[in-house]
Amino acid sequence: MKKNINLVILIAFLFSGIQAYSAGTCPTPAQVQTKEKAFQIRAINSMNNNNNNPNEILDLVKEQEKYHDNLYYGCLQYLKTNPNPECDRLNTITTGYMFLPKEKQTQAKAELNAIKNKLSGKCSVETKIIEATIK
Repeated sequence: MKKNINLVILIAFLFSGIQAYSAGTCPTPAQVQTKEKAFQIRAINSMNNNNNNPNEILDLVKEQEKYHDNLYYGCLQYLKTNPNPECDRLNTITTGYMFLPKEKQTQAKAELNAIKNKLSGKCSVETKIIEATIK
């Protein structure tokens, strides 16, 4: 239990600059940050709660994992279907990629390379970030 709490806190602090709403959406980096801060606050409140319910923290971890999965796939859908996507969403999908389990990253690399190639002229800075991240 203590490991799970520490993991939640570590994730919240390390990735407090990102947020997404749900599958099929691609939030801005600021929205991601807001969502991650909310996870952090909930984790801290759970630890400070006198009734420390271990299921509460496990539920929070599961919710955050689901959110992180949806972050990548929602942005992937947005970037594939939007004819004129906003460049900052490339930062969000890069963050979502980092949250993916290793076994899913192989497929994701191919998808990110396709998106990077498609948007390199419009979003040169963001595509360089993708390049550096997926090496």
